[in-house]
Amino acid sequence: AKRGSMAGSTQPAQDDAAAGQAADAVDPVAQGGGIRSFLGPLALRDYRLFLGSSAAFSVGLWVQLTTMGWLALRLTDSAFLVSVVNVFWFIPFFVLALPAGVIADRFDRRRTVMLARSASVGVLFLMSFLTFSDQITYPWLLALTLLVGASISIELPARQSYVAMLVPPAQLVNAMALFQWNNGIFRLIGPLLAGFLVARMGEGGGFGLFAIFNVVFVLVMLIMRTPGKVEQAETRPPLEDLMDGLRYLRGHRDAFALVLTAILTGTMGWVYLALMPVIARDVLDGDAFTLGLLGMAVGAGAMPGAIVLAFYRDFPWAGRTYVAGLLLFGVCVTLFAYSQWFWVSMGLLTLVGAGFGAQSILLTSTLLRVVETAYQGRVLGAMNLTWGANIIGTLAAGSVAETLGVSLAVGLSGVLIVVFTIVVVAFNPRLLRL
Repeated sequence: AKRGSMAGSTQPAQDDAAAGQAADAVDPVAQGGGIRSFLGPLALRDYRLFLGSSAAFSVGLWVQLTTMGWLALRLTDSAFLVSVVNVFWFIPFFVLALPAGVIADRFDRRRTVMLARSASVGVLFLMSFLTFSDQITYPWLLALTLLVGASISIELPARQSYVAMLVPPAQLVNAMALFQWNNGIFRLIGPLLAGFLVARMGEGGGFGLFAIFNVVFVLVMLIMRTPGKVEQAETRPPLEDLMDGLRYLRGHRDAFALVLTAILTGTMGWVYLALMPVIARDVLDGDAFTLGLLGMAVGAGAMPGAIVLAFYRDFPWAGRTYVAGLLLFGVCVTLFAYSQWFWVSMGLLTLVGAGFGAQSILLTSTLLRVVETAYQGRVLGAMNLTWGANIIGTLAAGSVAETLGVSLAVGLSGVLIVVFTIVVVAFNPRLLRL
């Protein structure tokens, strides 16, 4: 019995060692940092393909989001109704985030992503057709926005956790930093492209382009080879799987602190983007192209931090940098709210992008690093409640903007991001030591 007990206690260590050897076998830069860490994930074929398909998705997404807000403002001329269309975008995340995490852990992650992205193509082409034919109405915009948001909310945990299946654990920060850098480039291009398309073709061009890029995304993922299926020790009813994931998260001190901070700050994290069309037009006296430039600044700001983090193999200050990124994000959103000068606003939004980008990289990569593979989808699903939490902040900010002014609404959102961050760190100082 004693021998059996000893064998049982050493088995996990042996499994960990075997896992480490397997990781190094596929990791061409298993030692060192610098340029070798930066290029490490790019040596993996399927990660390169995933990065390329994500580029198409990212530029199309930001074209669609920018176009959506501008169309809502054109149809309604109301700051509150512009915020409502963003709420419809986020409702699926609130309802489906936790079930989507269960799906990511029970089914093939790669196939889940491809099916959801394929389903969104028809909806986007319908949005494009209705807009081009001048049949689009505000209710139609709300309904179709809800469907596109649903398709993304279902596949998001699967897409995020699939990254951990493409690269060795030691390269997760590098892989997520490259992913964020890639997204930053196309987040820079996306809003600017949206402004150009709206000015030249109308909003239908933006929706149609996102549909085309979704097709590209699916076609690239079809030629990837890395399996997306997670091996489960046992098969249980979905609700039991969901509750098991929540119990795991609640008992995991590090993961719980990260998810709690993300959800609380997420209640206000989208307000400045939701109301940016109103600021572009009414505060900065601009047009759709001005809106595109403002969105471009956010993407530009996210890129330098992503490049720096991509050079670190094991980033030693993840918790502190995550908190610092949130604080920079909140402070600069507050200052942006009261800027009446275009170039000052561009500079502040660049810093907003830097803060948001750094915390986004470290949030996802740290969760993937500390959470067991079998629970990653459900934990990331809980983290994606952040998107659902935007409903509260966006609706409240829309009401404030309608009655007391858009600058006050956006400014308060930035202040609350700072307050929420400080409160959670005060109650969970371990967050700074991750």
